[in-house]
Amino acid sequence: MCYSTKKKIADCVRQLMKRKEISKITIGDIMEATGMSRQSFYYHFKDIYDVLEWIGCNDFKDQLQGQYDSMEKWACDLMEVLQRERSFYEKLANELAWPMIVRGVRMALDAQVRRLLLGENPGMFEKHPEELEAVTSFLSTSICYYMIDFVYYRKTLSGEQVKRDVQFMMRAIAKTDAGLAVLLPRTAVL
Repeated sequence: MCYSTKKKIADCVRQLMKRKEISKITIGDIMEATGMSRQSFYYHFKDIYDVLEWIGCNDFKDQLQGQYDSMEKWACDLMEVLQRERSFYEKLANELAWPMIVRGVRMALDAQVRRLLLGENPGMFEKHPEELEAVTSFLSTSICYYMIDFVYYRKTLSGEQVKRDVQFMMRAIAKTDAGLAVLLPRTAVL
């Protein structure tokens, strides 16, 4: 019941966003449109920004929690979701500060990036586990702002282009056993 109530509220917010600025949407508007009480809203969410954060996490849930064999496939799937829900994220980009949006998915993004790094590079961070956190943070932040750039500046980006960009980024930050960052040759397989 909890998920369906949250989804009903979130779907309503998406619909209201098509007609109103985010800052003009009130809890009263949402409750009137859904036929629920204000108590129902506050039982599930703190405010409208909490709803928007939930929508973002829910849109990307499979990509943030799923099992992936490669960073490229995962990044392509992230971008497919962003493309599919582009109008929603463009509205967020135009009406909200990006740090608010990024905060919503960042922890889950960190967890998935960490899983992918360890899956693709077992043992790479055994000697220096603090490096895993630094690389995870760097990649998560980079991916978030790559997505922002996609929404703001790019009309379309094919799966091949996303894959190419991710491969380049992974080559650029690849490490040797000595812990030195190197730029791998273009023929490197990730």
